[in-house]
Amino acid sequence: MQIQFRAQEIELPDETRAALERRLRLTLGRHAAGIDRARVTLGPDPDGSGALRCRVRLRFRDGRVLAIEDQAADPQAALAAAAWRLEHRLDWQPGGSRTIRRRAPHVGAATKIEGRSS
Repeated sequence: MQIQFRAQEIELPDETRAALERRLRLTLGRHAAGIDRARVTLGPDPDGSGALRCRVRLRFRDGRVLAIEDQAADPQAALAAAAWRLEHRLDWQPGGSRTIRRRAPHVGAATKIEGRSS
């Protein structure tokens, strides 16, 4: 998986860039094999609030594209917020892996066996 970082109108030191890349790789972990390319764009929010906007765009090997955007006061917080959204979106995308937890039936719950209730 290729990761590209773009900083618009802000300076992004190498240490910060490396920390952001580690965070993104950790988030994408089990999905990384299906992702061809990730592009992270950081820049000021256009509404003039002073916050930084983080946009993450993933291109999957099968051609699908997923884009997530969030904002925060600094680059690491902005990516953390976008990564949280990304992680939840990846878990629930069509064709993605889902973890569904089912509880055991209540003791004494009615079960239907061959058309009869017990």
